[in-house]
Amino acid sequence: MSNVMEWLVTGALVVVVLVATYSVTGYGSRRRVQQDFKTPEDILTAANVYAKYGRIKAAIDLLRQGLQKHPRHRELRAKLTELTDGET
Repeated sequence: MSNVMEWLVTGALVVVVLVATYSVTGYGSRRRVQQDFKTPEDILTAANVYAKYGRIKAAIDLLRQGLQKHPRHRELRAKLTELTDGET
């Protein structure tokens, strides 16, 4: 019985460590993207990569941030419209 309990506790600990690692890494990545991608072309490229890998919400958020800095950039607006199906 104690062997089973050890396995369960170990498994739970592994899950906690994985969740914490991905949360911290994800936060760091988002922060780095916000700081590093300043030109519209970089923002558009990053948004395309996010969209390609199914991270549509992240792509939309990035495009919206980009449009705050570059409100008249047509390609950023077009990509945002494409991803949101015109619901912006």
